[in-house]
Amino acid sequence: MKKLGCFGSGCIDYYTNLQGGKAFIGGGPLNSAVHASGKGIHTAFLSAVGNDAYGMGYQRVLERYQIDGSRLHVLEGKSALCEVTLDGNERLLGDYEEGVYASFSLDAEDIAFLQDCDMLLTDYWGHQEKHFHALRQNGAKLAFDAADRVGTVKELLPEIDILFFSGSGVEDLENKMTGLYKSGPSLVVATLGENGSITYDGCFTRGKAVPCKKVVDTLGAGDSFIGAFLAAYLNNEPVSVCLEKAAKEASSTLAYYGAFPQEGCL
Repeated sequence: MKKLGCFGSGCIDYYTNLQGGKAFIGGGPLNSAVHASGKGIHTAFLSAVGNDAYGMGYQRVLERYQIDGSRLHVLEGKSALCEVTLDGNERLLGDYEEGVYASFSLDAEDIAFLQDCDMLLTDYWGHQEKHFHALRQNGAKLAFDAADRVGTVKELLPEIDILFFSGSGVEDLENKMTGLYKSGPSLVVATLGENGSITYDGCFTRGKAVPCKKVVDTLGAGDSFIGAFLAAYLNNEPVSVCLEKAAKEASSTLAYYGAFPQEGCL
């Protein structure tokens, strides 16, 4: 069974105007790990959280979704937290406090653990770029979510195998993707919201969005897309099928608050 290692920041999404203030466990790599779990691969999550109630919630999520949390660092202090304000069904990100993750860096045991994976996933906010080269030494492929910051990660591209980014609003998108591909990644994936998605690996493949009957909250849709895409990719599905399964997963996420169902975890 193939192994996906998701690492980087875990972040509480605190909805300031929902039920007087409501917290959801989140963070891109964890959200993707949850949406990849149960899809024929082994999934792991590595990060640093505080020894507060939120940190304990992370451990309950990992147990519920059968995600390997053996390298979850529980440190003295507060877990990372991001304020989220809902404007209709759109989420607006506010203040972000990194908590114990601010000083976290992968150690030798973390690197050895991740090197044993078939695929690794982290994101722009993980801040572990100095370890990318070492992580890939045993053949693990590295997927990276640049979100809407793809213009700032040029120097990382030679170490990235699969690049995800938000293509909405990007001018001359196909030429942009071609240029990114030439800089290192073997597969470039742009998500386009309701307009679907597009990949480039020497040729373009387009995927359609799957409509959601009632959109409640857009937070986590991109992360769920990535998790489902990578699970299908590790199962050797064609890119077109990866896009199809990813779109279905993202659509399901739009129907509830938070990035994944987590009743009873906090």
